[in-house]
Amino acid sequence: MEENKRKMRKKLVIGALSLATIVGTFTSHEEDFPPFKINKTGTSYGIAVGGEINFEEGAKFYGIVIAPVVNISENSEIYGANICFINLNAGKLNGLSLGLGNVSHNGRVNGLELGITNAPHENSTKTYESSNINGVQIGVLNNKRNSTALQIGIANLSDGGDGLQLGFLNSVKKEYGKYQLSLIINPYDSKK
Repeated sequence: MEENKRKMRKKLVIGALSLATIVGTFTSHEEDFPPFKINKTGTSYGIAVGGEINFEEGAKFYGIVIAPVVNISENSEIYGANICFINLNAGKLNGLSLGLGNVSHNGRVNGLELGITNAPHENSTKTYESSNINGVQIGVLNNKRNSTALQIGIANLSDGGDGLQLGFLNSVKKEYGKYQLSLIINPYDSKK
């Protein structure tokens, strides 16, 4: 009897996760080819799984995003978790951002950002500002804008704000009401 209940629960969980994945991947999208490339529009829910997932301007997603590349456009929001190799963020992520590289295009993260590098995007014509973080940023290289965050990494860079930096090299460009614990502290003059 107990074995049958366990099997039934397992089937229900697998069924619910499968349904959430189908709903998250195949709803509220246009001009794409799911699950290889998904362009999310409007409001959607569930677990989105794909090769590349783009959140078009104004899109809102509630749930989990899993893809090698995730692109969050300006004025788009994710509520939940974003798990990827490369995260290009120009919108807002509320929850967990887990990626090898979290690259910001003036994006905002409210929650936890984990990555090897959490840094701004730069090209030959424009340098984008780093993420505005309210929460925790953990990585080898962390770079953030004026915000409130705990930064843990080898190198922690910040333009200003409040929080705590824990690392080998901590750097703040502007006056900063911040605590730093490191071997090399703030090569910039933070009291200008």
